[in-house]
Amino acid sequence: MLVAEQGAVVAEHVAELTGQLTRIVAAGVASGDFAATDPAAAARALFQTTGRFHDPAYAPEWERPEVDADFAAAVNLLVRGLRA
Repeated sequence: MLVAEQGAVVAEHVAELTGQLTRIVAAGVASGDFAATDPAAAARALFQTTGRFHDPAYAPEWERPEVDADFAAAVNLLVRGLRA
C-alpha cells in the first residue's frame, strides 16, 4: 500500500539509484575497466538483477546465513560481465 501511495517518491528514488550506478559504470568505461556500450542500460540491468539485496520485499531473506555469500557471488558475476 505504501508503494502505491508513494509511487512518485519510489520512482524518484529508483531513478537516483540507477543514476548513481550509471555514473559508476560510465567511470569504469572511461577508465577502461568496463566495456559497457550503454552505461544507463547496464545500470538498469545491475539494479534489477540485484533487487533481492535491496528491495524491502526480500528483507526476510537478508537474515539467511548464506546471503553474504550470495551477494558476493552476484557482484563477482556482474563485475566480470562488465569488464573489458
